[in-house]
Amino acid sequence: MTTCVVPSRSKKSVKMTAFFSNNFSEDRWRKSALKNAFSLLGKQRFQHSASFLLQADSLKDAVVVKMSSYRCLPEKESGPAAGPGDLPAIRV
Repeated sequence: MTTCVVPSRSKKSVKMTAFFSNNFSEDRWRKSALKNAFSLLGKQRFQHSASFLLQADSLKDAVVVKMSSYRCLPEKESGPAAGPGDLPAIRV
């Protein structure tokens, strides 16, 4: 996967740029991206979480996260609390 490097001014952005320049086809970096993605989900930072999921080659999970953040999940009969198991199958 090719990564686009954008110049930045903040220290956080420099760290993110350095992280995203790694080879995510290696198991070590893929696992690290997944760990960061789920950590960001806990902080409700959906956009960033989806980015890490995409880097980890987890398209289906990234789509579920983005749909959840836009409240595009289908409602259950018992109420609006739908989860990833309630989504139709996504073919990749």
